[in-house]
Amino acid sequence: MKTILDPFKRQTQSKIDVKRLGLGLFISRNIIKGLNGRIWAIAGGKGSQFYFSLSKVTIT
Repeated sequence: MKTILDPFKRQTQSKIDVKRLGLGLFISRNIIKGLNGRIWAIAGGKGSQFYFSLSKVTIT
């Protein structure tokens, strides 16, 4: 599952030929990591679910 978070990686079993770069999850991962968060995916039968969490920051 880690490779789909790499740049230019796409799911190859799609029934629809869509012209995309495969950068969305890569960009998301870098933003979330930059905010000290984490991103993960759970693979399902018809697709995957993506989750992320961010640390709570208190500004005083």
